[in-house]
Amino acid sequence: EVNLHVMSVNLEKFMNVQRKFLYFHHIFENLVDNSSELIQERNDFNNIKYQFISFFKRFNEDKKVKRNLLWQNFGDTLDEMSEKLETIQKSMRNYLETIRSQIPRFYFLGDEDIFEILGRARDPECLNKNVKKMFVGISALRTEASGRTGAGFGRRPFRFMESDDGEVLYFLEDIHITGKLDEMIKEIEVKMIQKLKKSFFESKLKVESFGNFSSREGYGMANWVEEFPGQV
Repeated sequence: EVNLHVMSVNLEKFMNVQRKFLYFHHIFENLVDNSSELIQERNDFNNIKYQFISFFKRFNEDKKVKRNLLWQNFGDTLDEMSEKLETIQKSMRNYLETIRSQIPRFYFLGDEDIFEILGRARDPECLNKNVKKMFVGISALRTEASGRTGAGFGRRPFRFMESDDGEVLYFLEDIHITGKLDEMIKEIEVKMIQKLKKSFFESKLKVESFGNFSSREGYGMANWVEEFPGQV
């Protein structure tokens, strides 16, 4: 009975460590950012990774569940690994706060969303999954008039934004997919503002050029509204 209890506790501990391990494994394996702030966390995780893999090798060599779960100090080792993973998680959260201060749009995203963006830095489609949260009224980033989105690292650049109602806003310059999504988010915001600023002055000049809309044959208020972005 005592052995069964210890086995049950150790199995639960192992599954808990496994969940945390897989969570951070995905992040660190795909993380493009080589910031010095994450070097220690990456090294600590790699140490846990080697230890965790050694468990699987042991389990593969010895198929006896009871012997593996009652292995000497197995539970204590799992506790230490869990504590180290918790420490890594706290450090990563502090890092995310730094990232948010640099990219204010990230304040609209939860920790999980930002980790996903950092962890899928070579997949620009990840941006479209979260773009609605970061840019109100924007449904997706598009690469071409056909409406297809960018599909991978190094593919066609983003050329315009599209709203839920189908309105589009073409950037003055294409946004190239570099593999660093945090930098791309900054670039998207800058180029969106540049385009809206240009459109605002163009719309203002058009109104001033002929005064009353009704005085210009074939061009009225409805045409003007349709020609320029809704934000203008």
